Formats: sequence, C-alpha cells, structure tokens
Amino acid sequence: MFELSISNSSMAGLKRVLSGIDSRLTKQLDNALMRSVRLIKKNIAEEAPEGSGRLKNKIMRLPINGEKSVISVLARNSRKIVVEIDLSRKTDSLIRWVNYGTGLFGPYGQMIRPTRSKFMRFEINGDVIFARETKGQRPQHFIENGVNRSRLAVISIIKSALK
Repeated sequence: MFELSISNSSMAGLKRVLSGIDSRLTKQLDNALMRSVRLIKKNIAEEAPEGSGRLKNKIMRLPINGEKSVISVLARNSRKIVVEIDLSRKTDSLIRWVNYGTGLFGPYGQMIRPTRSKFMRFEINGDVIFARETKGQRPQHFIENGVNRSRLAVISIIKSALK
C-alpha cells in the first residue's frame, strides 16, 4: 500500500466525504481519480525492468477500480489518498517476484532449491545453467518508484478537478 498526501479524498469514500457537493463535481473527481490511477499504472510499467516485455504487458493489463481491481484508490481521511495495489492473484506472481525479490532477497529469506529433482535448469544469455541452489533475485522496487514518480501529477490532477 502506498500513500499520496493530497487535499481531498478518493473514489471509494468520495460520495461520503463530499456529500453536500453537486453531482457534476463528484463526476469530475471520479474522472480525475481514474486518470490518476491510469497514470500510476503507466508509470509503474515504465519503471519495470526491461526484458522480454512480459512484465510491462502484465502490468498494463491489471484491472483498475472495479470489481476485480488490482490497483485502486481508497479514502483514508480528508488529507490522504491511498493507492492500493493487490498482487495476491496467482497470475501476478511475476510482478511480485521482480518487485519484492526471491530467495535470500525475498520475503522468506531462504536459498531456492529444486523440489522434484537434484538440479534446477535455466538459461542466462543463451547459456544453459544447472544448479543445486540459487540465491534468488534482488528486489527492484519498480512499483514504489512508479507510485512516487506519479505523486506531483496526481496532486495536480485532483486539484484541477476541484477548481
């Protein structure tokens, strides 16, 4: 969960927080928040490490602010908007692994060992590698970088909707 400090609230609590305001302004804020979430998603994809392009494609296909949303904007109070990114689905594992790391660098802090054979087999730059264990991949924190890169733009989008 990542917080963006701004002067108003967000999609989920918008109607509650701004109950006395006309529906035109509410729609403007809804649109501004959706634009903000799309911008955050785009910036996260741009911060993702280069490779085959699979990771960026997965990020760009993440649903936002809907029934099956992964990226959503929630109201905490009148001074903060929280960007919630839910990567608990099985299909989001690649995004989790690259962002948070694996093996010694990941949440479990253990070497990666094969479960069904004596060796793991993988390719690095066209060379086939066999290993009994590996340290894993260091975290790359591209999600945090993308959210942080979006801060000022999101604030200006929300402020312009309030004018």
